[in-house]
Amino acid sequence: MKSLKFLFVALTLLMVAPTFTSCKDDEKDEPGNSSLVGTWGYTESNPSNNSYHEETITFSADGTFVWCHIDIWNDFSDSGCSSGRYLLNGSIITILWNDKEPEVCPVTFISENAFTFDDPNDNPWIYYKK
Repeated sequence: MKSLKFLFVALTLLMVAPTFTSCKDDEKDEPGNSSLVGTWGYTESNPSNNSYHEETITFSADGTFVWCHIDIWNDFSDSGCSSGRYLLNGSIITILWNDKEPEVCPVTFISENAFTFDDPNDNPWIYYKK
């Protein structure tokens, strides 16, 4: 009787044990805000018209960002920074500017270190993680 009870308990444990194991999820999750956290940059230079454009975006884990730019054309230059909040929902980023209207734009992650941000003016740029 004792061995039958032991066998019953052993079989019960063997049947229940697989429910406590887990497997790594093979499907890649949609990137969340953590995918954007860090500093990203885009640079464009055109020697033929002596122009230079650089953008740097720093996304923080708390949902805030700082977006800076430098533009140079011949003897003219312009630079500045704007800030606000951002939300990433799947492949859509909503930029909530502190001083402008919100922008909703698609984001395509090319790799862990690069994404395209298609702005409302249809200018697709590739931003690289710095």
